[in-house]
Amino acid sequence: MDILSYTGKVKSFSEQELYAFMAALQVSVNDLTSNLENIKANNLNGTFDKAAESWTLTKSILKYAADKGFRHSETLGTIQYGLSAIAFILPGLDKMIKGYRTKIWDGSIATLRQANIMNLVEYISFWVDYSNKLVDVVLTIQLSQADPNKYLSVHDQKWMLGTQDFYKQFTVELLKGGRLIIQGLEKIPDVEVSEVSLSVLEGTTGKKATDLLDRGFGIHNLNPVFWIGLGRKNINLARIENMRKRNQTHAMKISQAINKRDGTNDPQIDHQIEIYQEKIIRNEAAIEAIIRDYD
Repeated sequence: MDILSYTGKVKSFSEQELYAFMAALQVSVNDLTSNLENIKANNLNGTFDKAAESWTLTKSILKYAADKGFRHSETLGTIQYGLSAIAFILPGLDKMIKGYRTKIWDGSIATLRQANIMNLVEYISFWVDYSNKLVDVVLTIQLSQADPNKYLSVHDQKWMLGTQDFYKQFTVELLKGGRLIIQGLEKIPDVEVSEVSLSVLEGTTGKKATDLLDRGFGIHNLNPVFWIGLGRKNINLARIENMRKRNQTHAMKISQAINKRDGTNDPQIDHQIEIYQEKIIRNEAAIEAIIRDYD
């Protein structure tokens, strides 16, 4: 989608709603980072990466990164580096957003830089969600040699396979470092989004002057809604709860892996994982229902 079409679909929302959305992202980044560090601290990274090698999807992600010059990376390390880049990007975005005096953001009056800020936040949201699902599947393979195609729901399979190319591309951008992304964003001018401004800037300085990552605006097949009133039905609280449940499930699966290695078993953990996974499915359905109300 081009930037004009994107901004035309962006609905009015408050600065605080944007902060709430970013806070939900920060929760997930922190929790997923802690779980991956826990895997390494318990010397489970070797079996984790070995499990990832048995999955076609994770193998293809590493191959794409290698083809782009990022060789000798394993799945766990690649996701960790991506998370560290995002941890650098989010405070930079926060600083930029605070620099605007307007408390209401709207596509009809957005500047080129504001449009790229919104787009980048959507990119990050997608990447974190996708990475969470990747880790969940790899942990399951690590524990039980499960077939990912049987473990994933039909919806998740379609979503992950249909968006894998975008995930690979954005992963490589993150591997280049968060600092480069922030520096690139700072170079995008704060001028109105219009056919005239786009024509002039792209004609003189190239596409990077208007599209930070040259990937288009509004992630196709990922999010059909462009900046709804996020706070109106506590959707961010639902997202945070969902992220917490998913990351708590990861933590319990890591405990399972430790028990498996040590030759012990805890049926209570198995039962708790089933409960959390059911809650995640129900919560995702509730979030989708809320979004449809504002589409």
